[in-house]
Amino acid sequence: MNQILPVIPVSTLIAFVATLLLLVGGYALSISAGFKSDKGKGLRFLLVVPVTNPLGLVVLLSRDFKKAIPALIIYLLALLTLPVSGAITERTERARLQNYVETVNSQGVSLDPKDLEPPPVPAEKNVWNHPFLELLATAATHDESGQEARMK
Repeated sequence: MNQILPVIPVSTLIAFVATLLLLVGGYALSISAGFKSDKGKGLRFLLVVPVTNPLGLVVLLSRDFKKAIPALIIYLLALLTLPVSGAITERTERARLQNYVETVNSQGVSLDPKDLEPPPVPAEKNVWNHPFLELLATAATHDESGQEARMK
């Protein structure tokens, strides 16, 4: 099974879950570092609130570097998973597309849009063969028949 969902590749889903887990891990480690550090007592509120957590972590890094560095490393890993997983997904999807094109070409089917012909449609089911549409198509031309059709 290549895909869990029909549109989203599995590698993208794995990267999404890994990024979320790393972000939650960095958040938990930064809170833990703030509570373990003697210099982080005033930062505990900033570290607990998710929006202000990065600011609190930066201040904690300047006050107690050794306690805060694991959380920073986890956050940096979370940032690194996005471009790396994007490159992996792009490479695998490009390979899948090339394999598909080679398979179709080996079957003798052309993928050129010029070679594709629409299936024949009976005249009574052809919605484009309507008198109003024919009149509009004639009116769009820049010759005498177009001028006459615009006058109607």
